[in-house]
Amino acid sequence: MHPEEAEEHLAVIRSAMERTTRYTGVPAVACVLAGVLAIAGAAACRAMGLDFNSPRDERGLALVWGAVCALAVAQFVALTILAVRRRGEPAWSRLARRVVVAVLPGIYVGAALTEFCRRTGHLDYLPPFWSVCYGASVLGLGLYAGWKANLVGCLFLAAGTLGLYVLKPYGVALMAASFGGLHLLLGLLIAIRHADRRSED
Repeated sequence: MHPEEAEEHLAVIRSAMERTTRYTGVPAVACVLAGVLAIAGAAACRAMGLDFNSPRDERGLALVWGAVCALAVAQFVALTILAVRRRGEPAWSRLARRVVVAVLPGIYVGAALTEFCRRTGHLDYLPPFWSVCYGASVLGLGLYAGWKANLVGCLFLAAGTLGLYVLKPYGVALMAASFGGLHLLLGLLIAIRHADRRSED
């Protein structure tokens, strides 16, 4: 075998290995819808006069952001399954299971901190805690989904850190900027990637 042929074979093998370890099941539209839902949740809080700095608003905040979370997760799961099946791939593949395991720790910590803040009355810490924990989960996704998820995960961490030390009084605005704006950014990056692939084909 000539060196050129060996290099071609290695390139084919490397490409096949990357495809089996790169998760591409995240649809751009699901990210965009998640961002829109977060912005709508922030708008609803403004309209209803709900504020994370007010412990008496606990019930209203739980209703608004619980609904936003449930709708975002439901549409994300449904659209991801549809996107994967359109490509003729199994929705619950070994790679998908690895992705779920990678994102679960951040979500668990976020849930634990949510209950802690609820019991202690420190609701103003929830938006930065949520941003930091979600950023950790998105970085877990980035292990398999690439630099776009890693970038957005780091931005979530930065937003959460700013929320803890600078922007804590502006929890609703932080939710709109992080969960709203950064989801829209991720959707845009994924859409650009898909458009580039179509143009190459």
